Amino acid sequence: MRTEPPASLRQLLAVMQLSDGGLPIGRFAHSGGLESWFQGRRSVGEEELAGWVEASLRFGAARTDGVATAEAHRAAAGGDIAALIAFDVALGTYKLSEAARRASTACGRQLAALAPQLFDDALMAEFCAAVRTDRSPGHLAVVAGAVTAAAGLNVEQAVLMEARGVVGMHLSAAVRLGRLTATRAQVVQRRLEPAVIAATEDALGRDLDSMSASAFDVEIAMMTTGRLDGRMFST
Repeated sequence: MRTEPPASLRQLLAVMQLSDGGLPIGRFAHSGGLESWFQGRRSVGEEELAGWVEASLRFGAARTDGVATAEAHRAAAGGDIAALIAFDVALGTYKLSEAARRASTACGRQLAALAPQLFDDALMAEFCAAVRTDRSPGHLAVVAGAVTAAAGLNVEQAVLMEARGVVGMHLSAAVRLGRLTATRAQVVQRRLEPAVIAATEDALGRDLDSMSASAFDVEIAMMTTGRLDGRMFST
């Protein structure tokens, strides 16, 4: 008799699918300000690049998107759609540039359109519908929190995926901008694993009242991206 696969295997498959670079949510159309930061820097070594990515993650994304992912996951697991919408609205106030807000909602809305086709969960479907009908902004971190809860992942897995996604976005942009080979990007990503874990733990230890964003070099780079001539990325 055929039996259901263990929950751990289903979780692993969900993690693999939702963290796959082929997931069509548009995340890799963005450099998170890296393209602008590279301007005027003819040569950037791996250590300097890794430091910039770590700062973006630990002092920016972890303390905003990471916290929002955790809070959204908990709200979704508790069946509280009103809290999901409130977190979604609140997150936008912590993104200091229009470019950052636009990137976040562009990717989040694409995930909200896709997720109901992947996972059968009534609350997640209701929240995704609220995003699609403009009743909630649809920031990626909040949508991801709801989706990972629907997929049966725990909150630690959800936040870890968000943190790793930030690193992957930056390194993928560096490769496509010709500043890093694909092989070396994998080496840098491996080197940044302690930062990803630290960022995840930081985010899990915070709540909405302790959200903050202090990666100002990253925010400035995001703000100046729009003035670049012939840029490759949206942000």
